[in-house]
Amino acid sequence: MKKTIAVLLMLIFTLSASISFAGDDMVDQAYHYYNKGMMTEAIEAMKEASADDPTPGQLYFIGYAYYKLQNFKDARKYFEMSYEINADYDPMANRPMK
Repeated sequence: MKKTIAVLLMLIFTLSASISFAGDDMVDQAYHYYNKGMMTEAIEAMKEASADDPTPGQLYFIGYAYYKLQNFKDARKYFEMSYEINADYDPMANRPMK
């Protein structure tokens, strides 16, 4: 019984770690697309990365990519979603060093 529980716990840990790393890979991919000027792809990658538990930074990133596409309606929507999670969010304080 103890072995079964240990195996299940290891399986759960492994799966959750894999999902977490996959999300990080999608964030990296989103920044890659953004830096290449591929805003639509950047938006889709970040939406995938943030699907389960979006952070203010991820939502702001999506909003800014929409802004760069001059889609101001969707940009505003994502900026507002970002600030709904954290009204004190400062995008300049959370910029990645890329």
